[in-house]
Amino acid sequence: MEALGRLDLYVRVGGDERYNTLTMKKFVGWFSAGFPGSKGFRRDIFALQSSGEILDFASGYFSRLT
Repeated sequence: MEALGRLDLYVRVGGDERYNTLTMKKFVGWFSAGFPGSKGFRRDIFALQSSGEILDFASGYFSRLT
């Protein structure tokens, strides 16, 4: 998931951890729009607390789609 890795790098350039995780949640949520189960995915992604959790959860979701 190259796109998720790049997102992580770009988001970490500025802001604190709270800003970084919120920004990642928003972008990953947008990336999922229109895919099966995206409503539940977005609900679950916003319950996560750290960037690492978000990346792991999103990687799992997107790899199941392919």
